[in-house]
Amino acid sequence: MKIWILRILLVVFFFISGSSKLTNSPEIVANFNSWGMDLWIMYLVGVLEIAFGLGLLLKKFASRSAFLLSTLMIGATIVHYNFNDNILPPLLLAILCFYVSVKTKQKPAPKE
Repeated sequence: MKIWILRILLVVFFFISGSSKLTNSPEIVANFNSWGMDLWIMYLVGVLEIAFGLGLLLKKFASRSAFLLSTLMIGATIVHYNFNDNILPPLLLAILCFYVSVKTKQKPAPKE
């Protein structure tokens, strides 16, 4: 699979996921409440998902954005694990984002 296809798919996913957090989706609000988290954390995660997701579109920021998304998804995996929820979706996203981070890493310019 070409890396840009995966990047676009991740952008779409994180835009939808982040938007659902910012629009107070009842299911998402219920999840954060059941985890004992304040809603400001939900809003922060939503903003980060959208911002880093959009960063995947820009070649200059793609590697860093993907790495930051992978760390965010590792955090989500830990939360899901601690509350006996399904860890597969955030874990898979963490792996995919890390893969994109490695594959889009810019090589430093050679020194003269």
